[in-house]
Amino acid sequence: MQDSHAQKALSTFSGTLITSRLGRAEVIRTIHKVDPARITDAENFFIGVTLIDVNRMVFEIVESYSSEITLKTSDAIHVATAELILSEDDLLITLDRQMSLNAEKLGLSVLTSS
Repeated sequence: MQDSHAQKALSTFSGTLITSRLGRAEVIRTIHKVDPARITDAENFFIGVTLIDVNRMVFEIVESYSSEITLKTSDAIHVATAELILSEDDLLITLDRQMSLNAEKLGLSVLTSS
């Protein structure tokens, strides 16, 4: 499965890629469903990605979000993880418009394809 938006975003990126183990699980499950022949490509991609465990602190942040944060729970977990680990100069990379809007509401810097 080719995603030109994701490839374009990553081609301009330099630095360390970090995601939660949830992010890896979502990608691997999706690849299994839509293009199982690319599992090895996905696994190879994640060799260069730092994986963060989702812990109690992440869930406490998710549970603290007010009703103005309109994220699905899985996306809220991604954003909460970003809030915990990103420094001032770091970016949250997402192609999800809703995640981008909500992350910006929370003060995160976001890189999107739009």
